[in-house]
Amino acid sequence: MNSIEEYQNVVELLKKALEFYANKNNYIDCQHIHYELFSLIEMDAGNQARFALDKIQELENLNKVMEENFMKEITDKVNNVIDDEDNAVIKSIKEIKDINNEILNHKYNSNNDENNNVQ
Repeated sequence: MNSIEEYQNVVELLKKALEFYANKNNYIDCQHIHYELFSLIEMDAGNQARFALDKIQELENLNKVMEENFMKEITDKVNNVIDDEDNAVIKSIKEIKDINNEILNHKYNSNNDENNNVQ
């Protein structure tokens, strides 16, 4: 059950089950079955309620699975973004170090050239 219509169907089922059990006539009116009188409630023996409760349990289980899957997907995506950002930061730091080393090497070489020219 992952669509709005399915949720609406479950709500409608619950509504009908509640209406059935709330209807006083279902407790009073009797039907002839095998020469005995039974009310609709006795004939139903709780089947509608159990069916509705089973559907509620299915809905709760599916919601739990969907929530767990959603959280896993979000966590995986966030971790991937963090890994990508970490890699980009590390790459930038390495590039800065390389540039810094080039500058230092250039200064060192320039100073050596000047010292050699003075001698």
